[in-house]
Amino acid sequence: DNGYIQSIYVGREPAWSVNLKRAISINFQLTKNSGTYSVNEPCLDDICAMIYLSKGNLIKKYTSLKVPTARSRNSWASVPWSSAYNGIAVIDSVSSAERTYELDDHKGLISIELRGSYQYKTHDHILAVNTDLSLSYDHDKPAPSVEKMNLCQTTIQYVASDFRDPSNGIRNLTQGYLKNSTYEILLKIARKAFLLSHCWAQASSHTMEDLAKNRW
Repeated sequence: DNGYIQSIYVGREPAWSVNLKRAISINFQLTKNSGTYSVNEPCLDDICAMIYLSKGNLIKKYTSLKVPTARSRNSWASVPWSSAYNGIAVIDSVSSAERTYELDDHKGLISIELRGSYQYKTHDHILAVNTDLSLSYDHDKPAPSVEKMNLCQTTIQYVASDFRDPSNGIRNLTQGYLKNSTYEILLKIARKAFLLSHCWAQASSHTMEDLAKNRW
């Protein structure tokens, strides 16, 4: 009950892997109370206001954050970004999530349902990354013995970076590369379609010949 997640332990991993573990871990942060209440909790973007609605063994948790902090405001943008760019406004973005927790008096947490959305506006378009996550209790099993692991402690907040850091998973691709890749994909599709139509034509030809022989 009422436990905050301030940090996690990870190995020597790329930024995208650690950020993914941060995003999964934060879902297990839950403040249990009764009725409707709000709590300021650690979140991926620093400290976020969470709205809770508790009824029996079900707890719903809502959050919506507009314009994330300077640490994370460019993390999800697929467009190239650099702090050295002058005259570029901060991307107008909204991060929202709805989580539903089911609790049991003896087993504890039974299930988690998450529906999240990260939206940001660029020019006249709104781009969104939608997330659905479902976790449920299966069974109890004794934990296996684990050897000592070389882990280090890190914060629960996202570590933002741009396309210049290869470990964050953002690929820096030129328009020419994307155009050539698309052309190659379309060419492969066309070749497969031609082979299929050729095989179908041959099969149809043999079928017509067999029918003609049987008729005569």
